[in-house]
Amino acid sequence: MNRPHLLAGMLTAALLAPVAAYADPSIEISEWKAFQAANTDRDRSKFADALAAPAAQELAKRWSALRGYDAPTLRQQANLPAELKPGLVIDASNVDAPYLKDIMISPLGDRLKATDWVKIKQLKLIPTSSYYMPKGALEQTE
Repeated sequence: MNRPHLLAGMLTAALLAPVAAYADPSIEISEWKAFQAANTDRDRSKFADALAAPAAQELAKRWSALRGYDAPTLRQQANLPAELKPGLVIDASNVDAPYLKDIMISPLGDRLKATDWVKIKQLKLIPTSSYYMPKGALEQTE
């Protein structure tokens, strides 16, 4: 193998090595199932079941491998404050909390604190999920 091919092979291996860490849809599945168990105000089980379907997991792995990342892994690597977790309810009482200052845009915060007719009562954080386009779009992209 000549030097350019060896370097290309090493670069490919270096680029693809981290992909295995990203292509793990079980992170999303476990987070959604735990969220559903702890937050019974709505039935979110169909969404968690859809994420856990074998075809959905395979699609998630392929998209993640193509992109090189997925949303839950990026969130885990972001070093976010411990308070920012699924189930956190954001309302007028905590919208100005220090752990929200870097993520809360002021117009949204204003709507949470408003007293007029365009008031937003509360927001609830949900588990992070990646969005994957359909299998046909993946195959055309690949």
